[in-house]
Amino acid sequence: MRRTLLFVALVAILLLVLLCPVLLQAAETEQARCKVHHALLQKDKVRMTYGLLVHTKEEWEAREKLFPNANREVNGGCLLSDIKEVEVLYCPKCREAEDKWIKARPKK
Repeated sequence: MRRTLLFVALVAILLLVLLCPVLLQAAETEQARCKVHHALLQKDKVRMTYGLLVHTKEEWEAREKLFPNANREVNGGCLLSDIKEVEVLYCPKCREAEDKWIKARPKK
């Protein structure tokens, strides 16, 4: 009886160890989708910018609603650092939408 219990416990642990990465990857994939375009997010390295960014209300709303995961750059705030690039997750459809939105705006 004791050996059977030990065997069942070992099989259960083995299954958890083998299945856990698969389950985590599936969960990660589901979470890594754009909420607007439902596309899988991809990794990219982008430049880190520093300083105060000034955007209009229209720009903020467009970023939030039309291309929230374009992530072409990351702002590190006002304190400079040696960090020049960072890894981000981005949505290719968001980047396309951002390009279209920029082209459609009147030039200043």
